[in-house]
Amino acid sequence: MRDRIPIFAGLFIFVALFTFPLWRGVMARTVARQPELSLPVGQKDCVLPREQMRQAHMQLLVQWREDKVRHGVTTFTAYDGKQYPASLTGTCLTQCHTNKAEFCDRCHQYSGVSGPYCFDCHVDPKHAANASRAAAGAPKLPESGAVPPTMARVMGQLAARSAR
Repeated sequence: MRDRIPIFAGLFIFVALFTFPLWRGVMARTVARQPELSLPVGQKDCVLPREQMRQAHMQLLVQWREDKVRHGVTTFTAYDGKQYPASLTGTCLTQCHTNKAEFCDRCHQYSGVSGPYCFDCHVDPKHAANASRAAAGAPKLPESGAVPPTMARVMGQLAARSAR
């Protein structure tokens, strides 16, 4: 019975310290500022409405992959009836959002998404330009990243097979 006051005092201090970041933000009335995304020049419509793309673009990309790989479907009919190629690299990154760092990476960093696996296989068009320049003997353009892990593994397997 005599320990009641120190126990409740300790619990109060623990809860206060543990929840400090939460109630400090509420009291300060601060909200994290959303990133300003540069929208594509000349493009007014997307394959889905803006809010739906913000919430479900990954599901759309997975659906495109499944339809293409399993059923051979290579086009996507948008909500407005327009036909688009079902391709991350061919549609999204070359026609609309040409700067991956300014569009994809900025929003994923703000949301705390740890590296989507899309680019394990798909190549940022700027990285693809370096590959074609190297094949032609031209110097590489500055790169912002390394070879994706999946691609490095596949390249290693191919090298091992050709060495046999």
